Amino acid sequence: MILKGHRITAEQVIAAASAYSQSGEIPVSQKYMVEISGQVYPPKKILSIASGLPVSGFSGGSAINNGLTKLGFAIVSYR
Repeated sequence: MILKGHRITAEQVIAAASAYSQSGEIPVSQKYMVEISGQVYPPKKILSIASGLPVSGFSGGSAINNGLTKLGFAIVSYR
């Protein structure tokens, strides 16, 4: 997937999820989460870590969720 000129691979998403888990950060309330290796994560934060872009540097929503789905990840309802 391409995000603001940054090509993001499934491997980068998995690595970002691992980094997020190790950070101890607690996810804020999200309507949808991305499922990676049996755990759920906030999609925009994971793509921020994977791309190096700040969360405020791009929009979330269906475009982000569709990109993650195309990489093979499930988007799940969280609330």
